[in-house]
This record gives sequence, structure tokens and C-alpha cells, in this order.
Amino acid sequence: MKKRLLYFVLGAFGAGLSVNANAQAISYVGPRVLITTQTPSAIEGMKNFTYASNPSATGAWGGAINQIWNHIPLVLADATDSILCSATPGGLTGKWALIWRGDCEFGHKAKKAQTAGAVGVMIINNVPGAGPVGMGAGAEGAGVTIPVLMVSNPDGAAISAMEHTANTVYISVTPYGFGNTHDLCIPNDLFSLPPGFAIPKDQLVTGNGNPDAYKCFLSAWIANTGTADATNTKLNLDVQWVPTAGSPSTFFKDSLVYGTLAAADSLDVANSATTKFDLHATGTGRFDFTYTASSASPDDLPIDNIQKTSMYVTEGTFCKSRYNTVLGQPIVTGGLQVGGTTPPLNFTWGPLFYVSRSTQAYNIQMALYPKDTNQHDLQFVNTTSFVTVLFKWTDANSDGLLQPGELTLVKTGNHTFTQFDSVGKVFVVPFRNDVSGSPEPVTLDSNSWYWVAPVLDNTSLFLGYDNTSNYFNRYYAADHLSSGSFKDFWAPLHNAGVDGATGHLVTPPDTISMIPFAVDNAIPYKPSDSMSLSLGNNTPSIALNTFFLPEKVKSVNNTLRVFNLYPNPTLAGQGIHVKVELDHTASQASFMIMDALGRVISTERKTALHSDDFILSTNGLAAGNYYIIMTADGQSSFKPFTVRK
Repeated sequence: MKKRLLYFVLGAFGAGLSVNANAQAISYVGPRVLITTQTPSAIEGMKNFTYASNPSATGAWGGAINQIWNHIPLVLADATDSILCSATPGGLTGKWALIWRGDCEFGHKAKKAQTAGAVGVMIINNVPGAGPVGMGAGAEGAGVTIPVLMVSNPDGAAISAMEHTANTVYISVTPYGFGNTHDLCIPNDLFSLPPGFAIPKDQLVTGNGNPDAYKCFLSAWIANTGTADATNTKLNLDVQWVPTAGSPSTFFKDSLVYGTLAAADSLDVANSATTKFDLHATGTGRFDFTYTASSASPDDLPIDNIQKTSMYVTEGTFCKSRYNTVLGQPIVTGGLQVGGTTPPLNFTWGPLFYVSRSTQAYNIQMALYPKDTNQHDLQFVNTTSFVTVLFKWTDANSDGLLQPGELTLVKTGNHTFTQFDSVGKVFVVPFRNDVSGSPEPVTLDSNSWYWVAPVLDNTSLFLGYDNTSNYFNRYYAADHLSSGSFKDFWAPLHNAGVDGATGHLVTPPDTISMIPFAVDNAIPYKPSDSMSLSLGNNTPSIALNTFFLPEKVKSVNNTLRVFNLYPNPTLAGQGIHVKVELDHTASQASFMIMDALGRVISTERKTALHSDDFILSTNGLAAGNYYIIMTADGQSSFKPFTVRK
């Protein structure tokens, strides 16, 4: 199985674990960006970023990161035109230019800075709280020969604010190391994450049973980018609790001794087989995780020995991808769909959320990208296959795998797309009453898993995802506990169904890829000792909310007067009758047959639907349980049925 990427992927990692060849180590660690200041300040450190010349990106442009830029002044491109759309800057010779995103093409900004003598460009994302995203070349990008990076809005805003002080800001960029003698680093994203980036406070109270799903671990990759061996290498973890109201306090501390990392070409995982701990909170706030690598020798560049991440304890949001607490939505860095030589017509993909205490879910938030880049909004999605499914998963045999008979469809959701639904922007999919179409929450049971998964048309849509939420180390650490090990999967994918090339139903083994894009459906997951690190980056940007959120454009309620199936059970060659009657005519409607594992069997679309009685084919279906999911003008409902031989 392959994946198609839209817009941007931060970097590609190889396969395997321990690396002892410089070329492979470089590909694992990837380009790095370091910010320092003349007088030490809070903005110093390694920064997550995207870059226009990334060879993995669609339409790469700009200069390659193939040399070291060490301690180069980073300055505002222009004092009066922060977005550099109209001004002609000066004084950039030999410097990196800092420019805000907005109003004109990225290539236009970069070309202006290059003409003024800049040796590189750093773009700040102008969306509050948002991370770095991909950058299109525009009309002038082909003429840009200097590297162009983007950093997050919080990082960029802090750097921009520092530029307005007397403290000089410097940038260092490298494809791997900085040529130091003693220089360890923890690569971006290669450390064990908490159980999500957002979990509701009521799920983390003392007495929640301390489920495995909420465990935390001590695990990270350490690279020696120096020219001398690193001896007595250690990994430290410090977790701070920062309440919304109150003072921070130390929640957890631990460390492990790794040993020796050879000079300049070593990268390996430092993992504790015994450390696991629980997170508990009584109110909102966040847990700040700080990983630090050290050795017997003082580090020449200690700033890149540190990596930080946070998990937010929210009023009512579950989210596996990074979460923007300012906007209250998941962070989206690009889009993915299923590739390969014979890609399917549909795919079902989404995160697993564990519910420790019963609650109610009102909606999900997500984002989509069109395959056709000429589409500037998502209105066309109304005529494609789109629905969201909420499955309850009961792991009957405790093997950690989604199996036939273990999933129960609890609810479906839909959305009416308009010209106001922008490409890559987060929108709300509410859960509704199956008859009236009015917003209605669904009850989630205690001590239960839920799979929240959009079902997409693989020929026209990419699902928004976050490529800097890497769950590899968490999966690896849970799998390598000396006692009580378990499989901590985060976003299962079902990519089987109708073959996009032949139009025929493919009948794969009854498995779901627990690690998305790792293997075909003949194998449910890839062992942690042999999977590619980059697979951990495949995290759908989907939030599940236990509170009401309004849609930008309210869908029209259309009462579903009749929705019946007969005969039920039916025979494989007999077909299933569908009788439906709506309160008023729906301009677009679809009827999707889905099996009990989320595989789309077939879809029949109808226009101007008011009432109908028709037959959906069941030819070729194996005996078992299925669902018919109906969507009509942004509403959805489903009915189960059984096929007998």
C-alpha cells in the first residue's frame, strides 16, 4: 500500500531501527533549524518547519538545504511591509529574511527577498496557533534559488516580537549536523508522545482505572552529529503540570542510561522497558513533556539536545493530532489519500479514541483537500462519496486488532458543503437525529474504544492530517515493556473495497491496517522493530468533541419519514430493497453498502430524491453483517442488514 501526499510532508525516514551509516542517519534526522539570540532568550531552540524544496513535496521549488548556514542574522525583510508584497526591501545581503504569510504568493515574497540579497527566507504562518504548512511556488517561485522555510504561528510570532527589541536573532540551518565535536540531538518528532494532544478533563480523573490507552513512556531517538564518540549517553524526561488557573508543578521525572553512540554516524532509540506512568488531572491545563539528551562530555550545542511537547487537558475535546487551543481545532499540515498501482475507489481512515468515563459526543472536526487543485472550495464534495462513521470497538480476543464481529456502527455524520468550505480548512460534522436531522449527541460508553473515521472518495479527496505528530516511539515503547506490553495503535485504515481501475469488488482478508499505509490488508500491522519511522507521522487531523459547535452554514433539516430495508436478512443474489421517503426533495443523495469493518462495497447516488423504493445489489457478498448508509443534503442515517447464503 502506498500513500499519495498533497501539499507537504516534512521529511521521509528510512526503515529499520539502529542506523550506523551517515547517509541513512542524515535521512532520518533530516534538515534542522536552530534559532539563537545574542542574549539568551525564551525563543532559542530547534524549530519545526516545512521547506519549499523538500523532495517529498508536490511541486518542490526554491533552494535545497544542502549546506550549513551557521549563526546567520535573521532580520525582518522590511520594517513597514511585514508580508513583503509591495515593498522593495534593502539591507538583506548575506542575511535570512523573516516574512509573514499573507496577501501574495510565497514565490513572490521569496523572490523579492532574494533580489535584495537574502540567502534564505523564513515565512511565519499568519493563522493564529497554526503550525507550518506547505507552500506553493506561485508565478515567481521557479526563479527562487534560496531556501524558503515556514515555521508555526507561535514560534514565528515570538521571533518577530524579538526582532523589535535590541536582541539580535540568528538562524542556523543544516542538512544534518553543525560540524561540532560533541553534539547530540533528539530529532524533531522522534520521541514518545502522550496518549493524545487533547483529552477531556473528565477522562483523566483519579479513579478512571488507569487504562493502558492513557499510559506514558520514556522513549526517544538520540543522534550523535558530532565528530567524537558520545559516552555515558543519557535520556531524561521531565513532565510539568500547568493548570489553567494556578502555578506549574513537577508531575513526573525519570531517566535512563543508553551508553555509547559512535561519532558522526549513529542514531538509535533510547527506550525504557520498565517506565510507564499515568496522567491525572482535576481541571483544565496542560502537561508539558521535556526530553533531554546528555553525555559525559559537555555538549557544544546543547540547545538541540532538548525536545518538548504538550498534551492539553480540555473541557471536552479528544484529538490525536496536534491541537490549536487558540482556534479550538486540530492542526492540519497537508492531505493524504491511498495510492498504489490499483488504488481503491474509497478509503476509511481515522483515529482511535479511548473513553474511560461515559460521555456524549456532539461532532467531529476535520479538513479535506481536493485532488483537483483547480478546485478552490469543497462544494463539489456534495456529489462525491463522503460520510463519517463512529464505530465502537470491543477487542474480544485482546489482540489489539480490529476484527470482524468487534465493530459496531454507532453513528454516522455528514456535512453540507458550500463555497465557504475552503480547501484545507477545518469544518464541523455534527451528529444528528436520524429522523429529524436536528443536532443530537451520541452516548459514548465507559471503558470503550471508538474509531472515528471519515469515508472518502479516493479519486477526488485527500484527508487532512498532521505530519509532525509521530506516534512511532509511543507504539515502540508500549510494545517493548518488559511486563504488560501492548499494541498502542492510533489511526487504523481500511483501503479495500472497489478497485479504482477495474470497478470490481476486491475481496481481501478480513483485516484493517492498524498502522496506516504500512502494508496491504493481508497483514494487519507492522512490527515495531521493523516499521519505518515515517509511518508514525500519519495522524489524521480529527477532533471528537463532547460539546456543541455550530456549522458555518447550517444544513437544512429534512425529516426522514421512511427508511426501511427488506427482506432482512436477505440472500447474496437476491438484493436488498430500500424504501425511503423524505419530508422534501433532496438535491443529492447516496446509498452506501459498508461491511462490518468499514469497507465500502458499493455506492449508488440519486438526485432529486423525495421518495423511492429500489434494490441495491448484494451479488458477491459473503454471508455476514452489513450497513446501508444513506446521505441526503448533509444529513445521514444508517440501517443494518444481514446476508445469508
